[in-house]
Amino acid sequence: MRNFTYLILSLTVLCWAWAFPAIKVAVKELNPVDLTFLRFLIADVFLAAYIIKKRAFLRISEIPEVAALGITGITLYHISLNFGEIYISSGMASLIISTAPAFIFIASVIFLKEKPYPEKIIGTFLALFGVFVIIIGSKQITAFEIVGVVAVFAASLSATFYTVYGKSLFSKHDPLVLTSYAIILATLPLPLITSWKFSVSLETLLAVIFLAVFSTVVGYMGWYYVLNKMEASKAAVFLQVIPVISIVTGVMLLSERIDFSFTLGTALVLLGVYLVNRK
Repeated sequence: MRNFTYLILSLTVLCWAWAFPAIKVAVKELNPVDLTFLRFLIADVFLAAYIIKKRAFLRISEIPEVAALGITGITLYHISLNFGEIYISSGMASLIISTAPAFIFIASVIFLKEKPYPEKIIGTFLALFGVFVIIIGSKQITAFEIVGVVAVFAASLSATFYTVYGKSLFSKHDPLVLTSYAIILATLPLPLITSWKFSVSLETLLAVIFLAVFSTVVGYMGWYYVLNKMEASKAAVFLQVIPVISIVTGVMLLSERIDFSFTLGTALVLLGVYLVNRK
């Protein structure tokens, strides 16, 4: 059973790591909103089936709060991330997103009054400094790339909001059920801002299907399965491999380039995130 848990955890990490290169492929033909809508629309079918099977239904009074959580913490996250990857590499995007624990720590200290442990403060500084090293080390960085970096940082902040704001909700509901509802409700406003121009190549279609089925449905189901079998602190260590896998995949399949500053920045980010996650 333990080996099976680690197998599921490894699959989850791969599903989430390969999401960044898949997004990079998809945004070549789809705008950020259209990609988010298609991804959610496919995923919603599986998530709704899961909710029905579990017979886990929200009270009407809870729907606005969960919808707000989904729109601000999930919809904005994916739109911002998709937009950012138009201008920056999938590897850089995965690294910036991996700084989310640092922002979660800062928000938890401010809003949840959690204790600011010294190693977490150091880790936060190292993670953010690592991204700074990557940016300033980039040769002839363009204004568009800066826009991309800012957009992905916005996605990271959105993930922070989802975690901090959703903490009280997660204590009252099964996490996977709540996430399923949040994604479904987050889909509802998207048709109003979608272009409805979905003529795409087979490569883009496969990328969207991968993002919907594997990075969303399989990823979340796998993650919450693992959390039921092992301590969250131990499982979180494996998540730090995600940007490494994304970077290697981007280099191998998308011909993305890395240099010394990128390597140094990556090491600083990973060390910083490790210190922030360390119990």
